[in-house]
Amino acid sequence: METQTYVRDIASLRITDAEDAGGKGANLGELVAAGLPVPGGFVVMRSGYLDSMQAGGVATELAALHREGLTRVDDSKRLDELCHRMRSLVAKAGVEDTLRGQILAAYRQLGSNVVVAVRSSATGEDGRDASFAGMNRTITNVAGEEALIDAVKSCWASLFTPRVLTYR
Repeated sequence: METQTYVRDIASLRITDAEDAGGKGANLGELVAAGLPVPGGFVVMRSGYLDSMQAGGVATELAALHREGLTRVDDSKRLDELCHRMRSLVAKAGVEDTLRGQILAAYRQLGSNVVVAVRSSATGEDGRDASFAGMNRTITNVAGEEALIDAVKSCWASLFTPRVLTYR
């Protein structure tokens, strides 16, 4: 059985990868290809998030809560409750083991205990009709393997805040 590739070096990405890597990740790959000075880095692909939620047993409930949340943007109390529950589900699911290994391997390739930024490059966030720039969490000065995994989960959870759902 072939192992899923959940993590890609930004240098391997192109704009055609935006659906799976997100706009920021794909555009960084284009900058590298153009010969511009871009620090090393990697992208966790959409499948890594989706498979982590599935492996964690929360994908179905998360999707149902998300659908409800999108219809409850005018009810701030209920939306807060739904968003809190969705963020809790993301935390419960965590990072699937294969993905965790791939993230840590990519991090180690950057050097020993390198300080990095973890930023959402959510797929579908920027398009003709909307721009989600700055809506999701960015965590800077992340050093160490556990801090990196925690930052990834925090970015994922930031997809489910009342502000982001209302905008979406």
